[in-house]
Amino acid sequence: MKAQNRFAELQKRVVLIDERLSILERAITTSDRSAALKVRQEVILQRLCSLEGSHVEANVSGTQAKLGTELKERGVKSFSFKVVPENYYKEDLEFRQACLEAASIHHLCKSLIYENPKLPANQESSGTQDLRYYLVIVQYAAKLHGEKVKRFLHKTNGKLGIQYFRPRQAAFETSEKLSGYPSGSVTPVGLKTPLPIILSHEIAKLQPDFFWMGGGEEFLKLGLHVSDFVDAYKPFIVDCTY
Repeated sequence: MKAQNRFAELQKRVVLIDERLSILERAITTSDRSAALKVRQEVILQRLCSLEGSHVEANVSGTQAKLGTELKERGVKSFSFKVVPENYYKEDLEFRQACLEAASIHHLCKSLIYENPKLPANQESSGTQDLRYYLVIVQYAAKLHGEKVKRFLHKTNGKLGIQYFRPRQAAFETSEKLSGYPSGSVTPVGLKTPLPIILSHEIAKLQPDFFWMGGGEEFLKLGLHVSDFVDAYKPFIVDCTY
């Protein structure tokens, strides 16, 4: 009942905001009307996305509960979940930014499972970790630089020649088997199989440092502070994009 009352109250606020924007719009000259309409649309879009996220947060899914539990166990106290619209992936990054109320499009990130098929079986890296499979977190606005990842992997495991390092994105089936999440919803939190994590150094430099990534379900997003994520998951911070 509380969630329904909150949702109704938020809807009323959106209506009031729309009415106020209409008054302001009428006071603007005709030449500026197009720009005003664009601003109005963006404001309403942000509010609607916020409403949808707030409404869904009242109904916690099993995945959301699982991720939240792990984050708390690792000492992460500040994080947020939001459910995005079904057309989320069909729209541009600016639309997605508005839905999540992110600081910029550079704060929108994704997690990918990569494999290094040339690495000999059971070959350990740094004495403790096998880098045959690993998870990479990059910004949607950037592209993974395979050669940089290759050099990092070789440097991490200097016992092997560079010819053994040819990283590539894992097949969908492999990604789902290792992560426990469907393709497109992979998150480093609650992985089925523990994997080394590579975090783009550009994400580590974000200001403000609250960023968004997949939340284990197709339309569920998880947001948290980069500093908290680094403390909790100890990723390799690597210059791996361009």
